Amino acid sequence: EVESLRTRYAKLQDAHRSSQDAHESAVADRRASERRLQDAEAELARSKHDLARLQSDYESAFDALQRSEGGREAQAAAESQRDHAYKRAERSLVDAREARAAQHAADAARAALSDRLVQLE
Repeated sequence: EVESLRTRYAKLQDAHRSSQDAHESAVADRRASERRLQDAEAELARSKHDLARLQSDYESAFDALQRSEGGREAQAAAESQRDHAYKRAERSLVDAREARAAQHAADAARAALSDRLVQLE
């Protein structure tokens, strides 16, 4: 009977060691899981920060794009006005040249008429 008790005691000790090993392993697994959770939470916080920064950068770029498009529209309008002004100036120049040519022709016709009148007198 003593031998039987020793055998049972040895089995209980083995079972206790196995239980302790399993407990220590579970505790280590839990700690590792907690570390992974903390790492994931830190990564999530960094990602949120990066997302906020990217959102801000996007909004700034979008505002700049709108301003540049407005600037381009203003530049296009100014260029259009400039082109119209050039065309008006060119028309005025052509009209002035034509008027000067007509004036010269009228002066030449008057001079010729005056010469003809002098000849007729």
